[in-house]
Amino acid sequence: MKSTLYSLIRFHSVYIIMLLAVLVVPLIAQGFNSDLNQSREMALFEQALANKGLEVCSQQEINWSMTPGFVSGKIYYLDLNCSSFDPNKPGARVWAVEFRTIGSRNYALRNFETLRKHIGSAIAWSKGSLVILVEGNQKQEVISALREALASVGIKK
Repeated sequence: MKSTLYSLIRFHSVYIIMLLAVLVVPLIAQGFNSDLNQSREMALFEQALANKGLEVCSQQEINWSMTPGFVSGKIYYLDLNCSSFDPNKPGARVWAVEFRTIGSRNYALRNFETLRKHIGSAIAWSKGSLVILVEGNQKQEVISALREALASVGIKK
């Protein structure tokens, strides 16, 4: 009787440990991996801008806390030469926004593209958990340099 009870407890404890490993370990690993990718993707974006000669004339933190999965973001005012920078007419107004998950990123992209169809032209790129959005008045030479910069680091539309 005692050995049967011991075998039963041993069987269930192994089963519970396996169940926890299957459910919990991937969640923890995803959390760590997600944070590392987000930091790397934003740094990759900023490096791409510098590599193609785009200057950040101004930047500010943004808060999209009402957007599901939002982590952090910045708006960049870019130009090829900031000496004549006009905040009302930047070379390009670019949002770079990080999300907690790919699903959250895709949700934000769908909302952006749906809203922009009725308002005017806009461009959206993504890589991992990062979304890059451009809208408003744009100088063609700045947009061309931005496209090249993003393509050079594998960021695609």
